[in-house]
Amino acid sequence: MKHRTVLIDYSEADYPDRASTDAPERYAGKFVQMRKGATEYLVFSSKAFTRFHADIVERFCSDREIPGVYNSQNKSFEIFDPAWVVRGGGKFERDRKKARERRRWESDPLV
Repeated sequence: MKHRTVLIDYSEADYPDRASTDAPERYAGKFVQMRKGATEYLVFSSKAFTRFHADIVERFCSDREIPGVYNSQNKSFEIFDPAWVVRGGGKFERDRKKARERRRWESDPLV
C-alpha cells in the first residue's frame, strides 16, 4: 500500500466565507495530523475561527460524514470508526507576504 499525504487548509477559505474578508498577510492557527490506512491528513485552521484542535477534527469529520461525537467538557472529538487515528497536532504561523510558515508540534493528546 502506497503512503500519501493530503493537505487541507480551512484557514484560507474561512476568511472570505466566514468573515467576508481576505485572509490577512500574517495569521496564526492550529493543525491536526490524522491517519486512515496509508493516508495521512494534515488539516490547518486559523485560530480566529478555531478555538480547540478538536474543532478541526469535528469539522473534518463533518465534511466527510465520518461519525463521531464532540465532548465540549473535555474539548475533544471522538471518531467512532477505529480506522481513523488522530496522531497529533500543533500550532502554526503564516506570513503570506514572505511566503513563510512556521509549525510547532505539541506532544499532549489533542482530541
